[in-house]
Amino acid sequence: MSMAVYAFLFVGVLTIIIDYAVDQGVSHDDGKFLIIGFSVVDLIGRLGFGQVIDRKLVKIKNYSGVTMLLMGTLVAALPFNKSFNFMMVVMCMYGLVQGGTALLFPILVSHYMAKSK
Repeated sequence: MSMAVYAFLFVGVLTIIIDYAVDQGVSHDDGKFLIIGFSVVDLIGRLGFGQVIDRKLVKIKNYSGVTMLLMGTLVAALPFNKSFNFMMVVMCMYGLVQGGTALLFPILVSHYMAKSK
């Protein structure tokens, strides 16, 4: 279930964000910076949030639930402000959370699947 929700949110947002930004009045040239900002912060999230899971600072199920909730909240917040700066902040926050979520799925599989000998 969580992989389906993740794939739906992640693929959908990256597919439409530039077109959505252009529809809201952002120039097409500035729209590309939304993807660039997302990608840079996504890398930071992948590198940084791994430490949270490796050090067991948060339970895996709680971490998964919080990141999914944050991703949904950030996507839902996009229509409330039409400025480029707001979209950039939301996309960077989304990238950070998404980066931390992407590394979670192999961990979930190994945690919940029976280990065969």
